[in-house]
Amino acid sequence: MIKLTNQSIIRFVMYGAAFLIIMVFMYSYYNNSQEEIAKVIIREHIIYAEMSRTEKSHARGLSKREGICHSCGMLFIFSEKEKYSFWMKGMQFGLDIIWINNNQVVGIEKNVSHEQGDEKILRSEIEVDKVLEVRAGLSDEWGIETGDEVIF
Repeated sequence: MIKLTNQSIIRFVMYGAAFLIIMVFMYSYYNNSQEEIAKVIIREHIIYAEMSRTEKSHARGLSKREGICHSCGMLFIFSEKEKYSFWMKGMQFGLDIIWINNNQVVGIEKNVSHEQGDEKILRSEIEVDKVLEVRAGLSDEWGIETGDEVIF
């Protein structure tokens, strides 16, 4: 039989309260910070891409991150078709930039170096409604080409 003292009851309540506070904080943090993830398929390869739908998230992009996983990326969704420009400001790793229009690859900027920083601005040659950024070299590794279908 377990003997409960006032001290053990107080300790149990304090630990329980601390646990609940930590759980509420973690739920709030992760619920507010995680972006929506899209499953993007190109040539039967799956890319798990964070969705970027706002001007603020477009400007931030993947900057200030140390890297991304092999099959990860960021998918920029635009409300209007235009010739969009991207740059490597704040980037710490290289990228392939895949220009997409009507769910079809219409261009690829391969192995864009993060060392170019603010110096080089990349612009789509034709109007696009989406842009997919993946780690440098992935488009060659997977054989992604202009004309490939992009499934969301």
